Amino acid sequence: MTTDTLPPLPQKRRAAFCTKCGTSFTPATRDRHPPCACGYLAIAQDCDYSDDEMRAYAREAFIAGYAAAEADAKVCQVPPPGWRCTREAGHDGPCAAVEAPEELEFVARGMARLRERSA
Repeated sequence: MTTDTLPPLPQKRRAAFCTKCGTSFTPATRDRHPPCACGYLAIAQDCDYSDDEMRAYAREAFIAGYAAAEADAKVCQVPPPGWRCTREAGHDGPCAAVEAPEELEFVARGMARLRERSA
């Protein structure tokens, strides 16, 4: 499964709290100290994801991963990297393989990252 098959993470929220009047509000800007309605500067911070948001994200990611695995199971996995079989998995006879240079680039990037981490 690749990262493009994963659903996007839920948007993080910002919350602000005014230490003078005790008001909590959602700031309109990304400022660290947005102005409060009382005229005092509030303290803003990013909020963590709620349990419900993360549970929904995990469910969507599982479904996306399952769908990607199902799609991979329908494709012949016999050809080496850089080649793709045009027939379904479990076919009789030899593969009808065609070049797939995008797979070679993907494998080359992965191998380069592996070398960097092991060095």
